[in-house]
Amino acid sequence: MPMIEIRGDGKSVFISGYANITEKESHFLNEHGRKFKEIILPNAFKKGLDRAREISILFNHQEDRKLTSWKSGKQDVKLFENEIGLKIEAEINDQTIVQKVKEDRSFLNGFSFGFIERASKWEKKNGYDRRLISDLDLIEVSLLGGATKPAYPSATVMEVRSSGILERRFTDFEIKESNVDFSRYENKYRYLKLKGLKI
Repeated sequence: MPMIEIRGDGKSVFISGYANITEKESHFLNEHGRKFKEIILPNAFKKGLDRAREISILFNHQEDRKLTSWKSGKQDVKLFENEIGLKIEAEINDQTIVQKVKEDRSFLNGFSFGFIERASKWEKKNGYDRRLISDLDLIEVSLLGGATKPAYPSATVMEVRSSGILERRFTDFEIKESNVDFSRYENKYRYLKLKGLKI
C-alpha cells in the first residue's frame, strides 16, 4: 500500500497519502523523560476535523511556508479519516517545491502532523507504557522535504500554546524504510478496495 503518490504536470505536484494510520503502535517516544508507545484510536482525527474550521498545510512546520489549507466545506484539499487512517490529498503549487521535485523526487520525504490532545488514557503492555489518544485537535499537517527527516522515535516536538500543548509526529513516506509490519493494513486496504471504497 503506497503511503504517498507524487504526480507532476509541470506546474504543480499532487500529494496523496496517509499522515497517520490509526490503531498502529508507534515506535518509542520520549516526553518529559517518560518513554512510551502511542496509538491514535479510530475517530480521533474525525472528531478533530468535525470541530476544525481550517487546518494549515505547511512545509517543514514553517508557518511562513503555508502551502495551502484544508477548510470546512471546501474541496481544494481533502483531509479525512477513513478505515485506515488520516488521509491527505492536496495539489501543491509552490514553485520552489515543484522545481525541487522535478530535480529529485526523493526531495519530499515524509509527513508530520501537529495536534493538541483532548482525551487519552494510559495503559501498561508488555512492561512498557502506552498512550491511547481518543480525541485531538488537528492543528496542521506538514509536508517534509530537503534535509528535514527526523527519526520517528525522536520526532516529538512540543510547543506550549494557549489552547494546550502542541505535539508533532513524523510519518515516513516509504514503507520499505520502516521496520513496522504493514501486512495487516495491506490486507485491509485490498479488502476495502474490493468493496469499492475510494481510498
